[in-house]
Amino acid sequence: MVIYTVTQINNQAKLTIERKFSNILVKGEITSKNFYPSGHTYFTIIDENSELSIVNFNSQNNQHVIQVGKKVILSGKLSLYQPKGRYQFIAHNIYPEGDGELWIKFEKLKKSLELEGLFNSENKKRIPLTAKSVGIITSEKGSVLWDMIEYFKVQGVKLNIKLFHSAVQGEGAVNSLIKGIETLEKLNVDIIILARGGGSIEDLWCFNNEKLIRKIYSIKIPLISAIGHETDFTLADFVADYRAPTPSFASELITRNYQQTNLDIDGFYSEIINIINDKLINYNTILDSINLKFKIKLLISNLESFHQQIDFIHNKILTKFSYRLKTILNKLDYYENLFKVNYPNNILSKGYLIANKMSGERIQSIKSMHINDKIKLQFQDGIVESKVLKIEKNE
Repeated sequence: MVIYTVTQINNQAKLTIERKFSNILVKGEITSKNFYPSGHTYFTIIDENSELSIVNFNSQNNQHVIQVGKKVILSGKLSLYQPKGRYQFIAHNIYPEGDGELWIKFEKLKKSLELEGLFNSENKKRIPLTAKSVGIITSEKGSVLWDMIEYFKVQGVKLNIKLFHSAVQGEGAVNSLIKGIETLEKLNVDIIILARGGGSIEDLWCFNNEKLIRKIYSIKIPLISAIGHETDFTLADFVADYRAPTPSFASELITRNYQQTNLDIDGFYSEIINIINDKLINYNTILDSINLKFKIKLLISNLESFHQQIDFIHNKILTKFSYRLKTILNKLDYYENLFKVNYPNNILSKGYLIANKMSGERIQSIKSMHINDKIKLQFQDGIVESKVLKIEKNE
């Protein structure tokens, strides 16, 4: 029977858990939260019966979502923090429950359409190098349309632009967009641009409609999606023949010198392929003796554990410093009270006197005194000059 060390069993458990739960979704309500200077956030989510520890590395951009009492959906992996033998969920993405539900619907439909082949690259139609007529489907009230037209004017491009005004969000947007595609198909334009400015996932949701996606897939005219900002993705982007990061980029794409660009791309392509082939030969040789993929995953896993150890040490140092500071403050309070007790003015307030010779020398014993000596007696509220009439020693 094999006898494992604690480290070995934790390592084996970590690999098993991460292999089994490597890319999953979890939902729950946030009940506690600790943000560290390293940028990592540790929090807990619960449901009716259980709780789960969560860590989100480099979480500065997620602080508006990670709030106690908020219901969220997390995507990531289940893991184990080896030094403590405690399993936890490493969150890669965090969504409010509403957005998260939409995101799940998005992923579910995307996967279904992918399996049907609607997003396959071999089905993409080539964007013409030159175009005489361009159909634009967007809202005529937004700045997107006028920015695109202005770009065409500045570049001196003469195009026959066909505009179909359509709702680009909300109720009725899907049917309006489909009607726009059908109208421009009948006009037999060279290219169709589906354009809209940026927005939230709800604002862009009409571009994830299955009916619209299937319509885009079925048309014979090349279609460019130019929806939102560069970081916004919709299913219309995946099914389109070309995705422009922004509407302005779609205008640039059409007006650019395609022939020279294609020549440059061909040259770069051949050069890159040669470099990649050379690298692949070298990497294949290395991979024969080293499982590089495993090494990288292990390195990433170790780095994650290292980040957590730093957070643990930081917390420990902070605790010790707080205890030390409290001890010092208590000592200061003690010496302050001691000083107040022995301060001369406080002694005088209790009815005691301080006796000095006329020269100012402090009298500490009757041995330094003589009959008829003049002395000063200091009270709390003043000084009295006196004369020694009699001296009596304590027996």
